Amino acid sequence: MSDYRAGRPLNQRANDNDDDEGFFFWLWGRRRGLSAQGEVAIVGIVFAIIFLIIFWGRPAPMEKVAAPPAPAPVVAEAPPAPEITVQTQQWGSSVVFPIEGRDAAKKRAAFDVAVLPTDLSWARGSSSILTQADAEIPEPETADRVFTPELRSGLERSVQVIAVGVASQEGQFAEESERARQRAATAAGWLSKAVPAEKGIWTLNLGQFKGTCKASEGATGTGWQRPLIIVGIREQEDGVNLTEAFGDAISGKSNLPSRECYTNFDLMLFR
Repeated sequence: MSDYRAGRPLNQRANDNDDDEGFFFWLWGRRRGLSAQGEVAIVGIVFAIIFLIIFWGRPAPMEKVAAPPAPAPVVAEAPPAPEITVQTQQWGSSVVFPIEGRDAAKKRAAFDVAVLPTDLSWARGSSSILTQADAEIPEPETADRVFTPELRSGLERSVQVIAVGVASQEGQFAEESERARQRAATAAGWLSKAVPAEKGIWTLNLGQFKGTCKASEGATGTGWQRPLIIVGIREQEDGVNLTEAFGDAISGKSNLPSRECYTNFDLMLFR
């Protein structure tokens, strides 16, 4: 059918109604005689309003806040291991400390550390003379005075022996360290006459005593810092590192000269 009153077919009129709804603003402007520029301006204003509504209606993005660093774990420090008091033995006038140690590979060695009488020590400034009760021991008498029958008997059970050289805190480090080395060599020479030829002899240079270490109980002067020490190696596993094993053995002992109190720890084969 046709709507002849409007001069158009009925289906054409329906399509026109749809167009009217889709282009409302454009038709509104046309019916009021707006120019093309005005129509563009109106459309632009409408889109601007829509944009502002969308933009201002959006929630502001939340600023990312870095998470606080995790607190560092609190590690309780292990208390220092208590020092061990070695049960001593007596070989004549010498005090003997039986101790054991292991090297980095856990190989074991056992030692008898013989510290000669407290009134016997190296003469200050000398690498060949000992004093006892503040009197020098004549060199021809030294071996017999040092290596008493009890000390010789105790060393018989050793497979090897070590002569230890030390120096007191007086003097310069380099000079005293060299003096300690020479003292060890002198004592090793005495040992070579006191033990069988098949026993190996080592020298251990402990160097100079550090003045920061505490004095022995009741000690006066510095003679106690340069005692004569002879070590018997009672047992040792094959391939053991004697430097490491002996260093381990004397560590943490309350009644032994500590290796930390001396500047060196140089073990060398003498014979």
